[in-house]
Amino acid sequence: MRIVVLGATPQGSGVALVRDALASPVARVTRLCPRCGSSRHGPVIATGVTPRLWVSVSHSPQATVVVLDTAGPVGVDIEPLDRADAAVLGQWTATEAALKATGRGLADDPDSVRLLEGDWAGDCLLEVPGPATPYRVRVTRVDVAGHAARVAQLIPALGAGRHTPRSG
Repeated sequence: MRIVVLGATPQGSGVALVRDALASPVARVTRLCPRCGSSRHGPVIATGVTPRLWVSVSHSPQATVVVLDTAGPVGVDIEPLDRADAAVLGQWTATEAALKATGRGLADDPDSVRLLEGDWAGDCLLEVPGPATPYRVRVTRVDVAGHAARVAQLIPALGAGRHTPRSG
């Protein structure tokens, strides 16, 4: 897994950031909203690279995190610590990153995510409802000054083959 932490970047610049991180002339990087099909918003998707690459991008006013992984679906969220209590933001960033890793994002109810192991302040194992069986998602804290940030990875043994994950 490759995690790239950048300074402030314009909201919506995820496609360009992923393209720069890949530095591949054959990679095609786009956006695709799973709900409406728009290419103006939604998760960033990288195609034309082997092995398959899962991507997630999150912005705050002061920082951007880009995650690239060949092992499976990933999600990332970053929030400035000045917006709320650090404990609340730890739980929120873990939850949103986990929901992104399942491919559904905030289309699913954040209150449906359950903490199985660890704690919201650090690394943890979460359960997210799935279409047939729940997904298990490993969440890791990422150190970004002045921010709460988490990266989530869908655990392949329980999540593989149960959905068509999107990159983003």
